[in-house]
Amino acid sequence: GGYGCTGGTVNPAPCTLGSFSVAGRACELCLPGHFCDNVTTSETDMRTFKTCDPGVNCETPGIAVVPTTDTHPCPTGFYCPRGIAAPVACPQGTYNNLTGMGYLSNCTVCPGGYYCPYNTTTYVGHECALGHYCPPGSRSSTEVACAAGSFRNTTLAAYQSDCHPCPAGSYCPSPAPAPITCPRGFYCNATVGEPTGCPAGSYTNATGVWSVAACARCDGGKYCNGVGRTAPTGDCYPGYYCPVGTSTATPAAGICPKGHYCPAASAAPTPCAAGTYNNVSQLSSVVECL
Repeated sequence: GGYGCTGGTVNPAPCTLGSFSVAGRACELCLPGHFCDNVTTSETDMRTFKTCDPGVNCETPGIAVVPTTDTHPCPTGFYCPRGIAAPVACPQGTYNNLTGMGYLSNCTVCPGGYYCPYNTTTYVGHECALGHYCPPGSRSSTEVACAAGSFRNTTLAAYQSDCHPCPAGSYCPSPAPAPITCPRGFYCNATVGEPTGCPAGSYTNATGVWSVAACARCDGGKYCNGVGRTAPTGDCYPGYYCPVGTSTATPAAGICPKGHYCPAASAAPTPCAAGTYNNVSQLSSVVECL
């Protein structure tokens, strides 16, 4: 090895700098990850004694000198183990701002509040996104979403503790870059991820309500069925009366009693006038008083 033999050659010629040969074959360019700094380099010599050191970038075939970290440095964002054919990118969650690095351990863990994609040379400019936090070693700007019931309205959060509690009167789904005002018909206690509808028998037409106690009881003579109402559903039905806070148009406890009548929208039964009477319940008109 170390000499080239071409067809018709009687005396093999030495290989040139930057090349090697296998015995009986033509010279070839020195392989990536190695160097060939003399004219008689054999494959065995190249593979055994001429392997590039850690931190040296030998990805180009045909290196004809002894490469060093000064002449052939591994680039920033990468590391170059001994004899590697091409630089290896620092993995996500790490960075490397130095040349001539030869080991994975030379890739520094990305600090909290930032993220580092592949072959990153610096964490600067890779800030964690709003509504998220990025612990040390994060790989994405949205590494971890702030939990429901919390928000983050600035960048550089590193931990859940950097996410702010959602205030009463607002809700914060995950992820939330800012609190969202509680909508009409709902109330929002502190640190909630979604609003809660005012219960049946109540309503609110205000935004930012912070407690169920702030939901107004349904008006007398009206009813409020279901949850999350912004106004009463409608009038109480004839033959019934609906006190404040009623949730149905025909409440079982609101059947108009004997001796009374209850027109639509009654908040309380109306007694028959003096000198008249009725002995039937659920009447709706004064003319039914005899």
